[in-house]
Order: sequence, then C-alpha cells, then structure tokens
Amino acid sequence: METPNLGRDTHFGTYRAAGFPEVDFDDFHRVELPRRLHEGKNEEVAWDVEGVAPLAISLGDRDSAYSFVSRGGAVEIVPGIAEDAETVLEIVDHESWVDYLHEFRTRAGLLYSRAVRFLRGNFETWDAWDPAIRCMYSGRAIYDPERLEFLDR
Repeated sequence: METPNLGRDTHFGTYRAAGFPEVDFDDFHRVELPRRLHEGKNEEVAWDVEGVAPLAISLGDRDSAYSFVSRGGAVEIVPGIAEDAETVLEIVDHESWVDYLHEFRTRAGLLYSRAVRFLRGNFETWDAWDPAIRCMYSGRAIYDPERLEFLDR
C-alpha cells in the first residue's frame, strides 16, 4: 500500500491511510485497557504516576470520558471524570483520538492541530501522565535511566 502523504497530511484519520485498525473509544477503555493493565502493563506504568493527580480524557463528539487514576501502586481506568482530576482533556473527535492511540499524533500534534481542549489543567499537567498513557496505549516503554541495560559500548 502506497502512503505518499503519510506524516504530511494534517487531516485526522492518518491511521486509516497507514492501514491501522479503527478502535472504539469506549470498548478500549472499558475492556482492552483494563485487560492490558491486569496482564502486566501496571508494572510498567504505576511507578511513573505514583502520587500524580488523576487525568481524564473525553471525546468531544461523544458523551464518553475515562479517568486514569493512580492509587495503591496501580493504575485504574474509571468511567467518567474523576472529581480530583487535575487534567481533563477533550479530544475533539474519535479520529483524532485513534491517531493519538496509534501514535500518528503526539500530544504536541494534538495541541498544535487544535484537536484537544483543556477543560482542566494544561499541557504541562498532561505531561505527568503522557509517558504512562503512551505505554498503556501503544506499548512504548517509559524511559527510566535506572532500568537501562547497556549491551555494548
């Protein structure tokens, strides 16, 4: 499949051009993400967000929202917007969220393309959760200099 405009097209839905699957926002947060956390993702992310205030993500084209809550050494996905969420993101539409999920949009890309609004918090407060979200969403490991293993010079 030829994708000559991949990475250059600023329209949302880049994941489609690259052949990545569409993912349902609600199913992902209700079923897939809790499964990933239960099957080991929690050990990869909980240390990084320990003591960090909750973050919530909602979709502007739906009535859906989910909070990422760190408590008791684990991350939980809670339906709705947690009262103590310091950061509440509204991603403008489903296509933009799927691009974020598949790493075709970074948080900076969402911000600069005006695909995200802050209902609470700001870009800096989002930063506290972004590495953990990237790991939970796409599997990208969180950089931790304590866990680096050098195999060669």
